[in-house]
Amino acid sequence: MAPLILLLLVTGLTVGGFYARTRAPPATQPNPGRRRVPLVTEAVAYIGAILLLAGFVAAVGQRWTDITPWGRVAIFAGAGLVFLTIGILVLRIPEPEVQRVVAVVRLPSVAVAAPAAGLAAHEVLRWTGGPTATAIATVVSGYGATLWYIHRGRRSTSPCSRG
Repeated sequence: MAPLILLLLVTGLTVGGFYARTRAPPATQPNPGRRRVPLVTEAVAYIGAILLLAGFVAAVGQRWTDITPWGRVAIFAGAGLVFLTIGILVLRIPEPEVQRVVAVVRLPSVAVAAPAAGLAAHEVLRWTGGPTATAIATVVSGYGATLWYIHRGRRSTSPCSRG
């Protein structure tokens, strides 16, 4: 499973590095009011994030029964770390289109925290019912709140953040 996580991380770093090297510096932009990131590039980034997540789910699903409880927790925690790292790496790019992509990769980063916490509580610690639900809610709320706190000063272009 480590090679798969490494492949996902390398893919994210490659795409982010390619974008950072190919974009022109702000001073050399011919028309400052024009979109710096083409719409097709933004769409490909969304599709890439979805394909990474789908490929990850397919690969893990094939071997799920062979994986130990700690391995299952590590898979979800590792996936969250991959998406968090991708989001952090492209966070420095100020274009609104890229910031929307950061918001999209932040979602699976938070979403995989729930199964990681649930598997840790139920399969590893052998908790049941209420304590497992409380552990999941605490981890997801804390992680989401931490991301919000870190990024609250950034101006978001998401329609959900207006108002």
